Amino acid sequence: MSREVLCRYCITAGFGFRPMTKRSVDTEEYVCLGCGHRAQPDNPHSLCACSRCESVERNFLAKFRNEVRTHEFVAAMPSKC
Repeated sequence: MSREVLCRYCITAGFGFRPMTKRSVDTEEYVCLGCGHRAQPDNPHSLCACSRCESVERNFLAKFRNEVRTHEFVAAMPSKC
């Protein structure tokens, strides 16, 4: 049975998200020919190293670090008694 896996980043004019191409017959790994994004639908823990996924991860980590710093700052403030 053939399945269509779509790239989460590339949109083709009038057609929606770009279909990804299966890399080999042996694995369930797909690659987008437009941006290089890789996906393994049967393995939700697989990581992609394309520039867009790296950017999303970098932004998430920066936001997480800022939230941790804010909580540490608030916790260190003297309480008003």
